[in-house]
Amino acid sequence: MAAHRPLTAASDAAWIGRLPGGQRVRSALTQAAEKAAVARAMGPNLKTLLGDINPLDAAIDTHQREQMLSAIKNLGLRAEIAVVDENGQLSPADSKVFEQIYMENFPAAEAVPVKTIQAAMSNRKAAGTELDGKRFTLCYTGKLPGEPEDKRRPLAFAQGGTLDAGENGMVSFAEYLAVQDDFRGHGMLHVMLGFVNASAMAAVAKHNQTTGENNAMLGAVWEIDPKGRGEIAEDRLYTIQRNRIYDRAGALVVMGQTNDERLVPVHAQPDVTPDGNTGNWHLHFVYRPNPGSPAFDKDALVAASRSYDDYFRDWAATGQPGVDEAKIVEAARYKDESHAGFEEVALMKPSDAPSDWDMSRDDPLVAQIVAEGFGLVRGDGSSYSDADFANPTIRNEIADRAAAAFARELEEANAAAEAK
Repeated sequence: MAAHRPLTAASDAAWIGRLPGGQRVRSALTQAAEKAAVARAMGPNLKTLLGDINPLDAAIDTHQREQMLSAIKNLGLRAEIAVVDENGQLSPADSKVFEQIYMENFPAAEAVPVKTIQAAMSNRKAAGTELDGKRFTLCYTGKLPGEPEDKRRPLAFAQGGTLDAGENGMVSFAEYLAVQDDFRGHGMLHVMLGFVNASAMAAVAKHNQTTGENNAMLGAVWEIDPKGRGEIAEDRLYTIQRNRIYDRAGALVVMGQTNDERLVPVHAQPDVTPDGNTGNWHLHFVYRPNPGSPAFDKDALVAASRSYDDYFRDWAATGQPGVDEAKIVEAARYKDESHAGFEEVALMKPSDAPSDWDMSRDDPLVAQIVAEGFGLVRGDGSSYSDADFANPTIRNEIADRAAAAFARELEEANAAAEAK
């Protein structure tokens, strides 16, 4: 990712101070106008949550700042915190966002049921924490450049909150980010991460004010599919492009590093399906630091991982099908066992991180996900068993077969593209 000047108060003051006087005034006016444009794009609930914080304050570099401004202008973007009414129901417009974007973009194995989300929002409303920023649901509407206002429609959805990262501070957690297909390529990832970061900044500020603590906002964390994850070739191949997008967004995959320098998985999402037949779901855990943040070490990872479990307990407290304490404990057990095997963490661009089949060689859970995703079976046509996934020799067999299948899929896709 290209280097950009960090947007901090001190560096901005030094940078502006080197300009001639007329440009100094223009720069200050321009920045004020930019912030005003972003403020106009925010709904009343979001303004209540953020207070004096503007999402541009949460941009980690000039590139993200420019992308946010461009998307807000070109798409006529509007952003709002979704809340439930006294009957625990989302507004029709927000419900439409869930129906059109959320459930269409996330498979059942990875998505908390919508009824559970609404129930959790109702619990927070009853507790008086609805707009505290620790948990939030952001909905975006807009229109493509050149379209009239009556073409405005739901275009993106973001759900997130804050996680404790130990002694160093807190991080924003972007749990779900989704953009409608025809609105991709307009900078919405940068917009969503900026607004999530700003919402978490507001939550940390309120937390510090309430507790007297002095926590810093270290950056953002979220989950992504490893290279090669998917049940069909199209989805598996798209992970290459998606990783490049996250590279440009400044994301870094967090991996455990053993004494012999092996990279091992560090994270799993608990089973959120109502029928509970998916089991733990491994995902890459990524971190995007804010400028000047301290290193994200194992202590920060473990603290964020435990706070992540508490985040899911917010869903479990609703009593709705999909998430319960037993599933959370099972995922925590997997993570604890993984964390016990290393003392150092390694951070790398998503495109450089281990693929699904790379990790399946050492991890039974990932081996199972890979076998099921690629539709791999034993020589006699039967499914691989738990005993197979625990067997290093068979795990290597699964990894080799998956790697070869992915190479064929990529070769076929490239040949088809050239034929066009």
